Amino acid sequence: MKPALIKHNSSSEKGLTLIELLVVIGIITLIIGSIFVFYDQGFELGRRDLNQVAAQGAAARTLSDMVSEIREVSETATGAYNIEKATKQEFIFFSDPDNDNVAERIRYFLDNNELKRGTTEPVGDPLSYPLDQEAVISKCKYVVNGETPVFTYYDENYDGWINTSSLSYPPNIQEIRTVGIYLLVDTDVNHPPLATEIGTQVNLRNLKTNL
Repeated sequence: MKPALIKHNSSSEKGLTLIELLVVIGIITLIIGSIFVFYDQGFELGRRDLNQVAAQGAAARTLSDMVSEIREVSETATGAYNIEKATKQEFIFFSDPDNDNVAERIRYFLDNNELKRGTTEPVGDPLSYPLDQEAVISKCKYVVNGETPVFTYYDENYDGWINTSSLSYPPNIQEIRTVGIYLLVDTDVNHPPLATEIGTQVNLRNLKTNL
């Protein structure tokens, strides 16, 4: 009696192999896609980090310039008071950053998330500060203070410890003895990293009365 022959269905074997191949291809595709997404997201996050660091550096340099100029508020060429205007987002004062013995009118103000500096040189005889000759430059971008004040003002009683109250807005400019500066910097408010806070306070040397 001859043994029964068991026939294998070759088409079934081929079908199974094809399914396995498709599964393997799918897994490999998924892995490669995940790696690409991870790399792309990492690259984008790294790019945003670099942009944020650059913006922080620009803000820090701007703050240093502001401190130097505000600290040395000077008498004007016209005999007007050393400070012209003081609001939450704008500070106008007179100082002599170029050391030519004549004070310039300097205006720092926030304009559409950009901190700008306006400078007006005194001209004419008698000297005056023509506002139409103001030279404006951008000092720092990505300033997202919104309604948060860039400038805060304090009188001679402020000591930073016991007496910490600021002057209300609008302040009496003749009472200002210390100026607080606060910048909130963020190159992309919709994505990390978080915004960076940069701030300081400046004593107006030529106006201090409680030394």
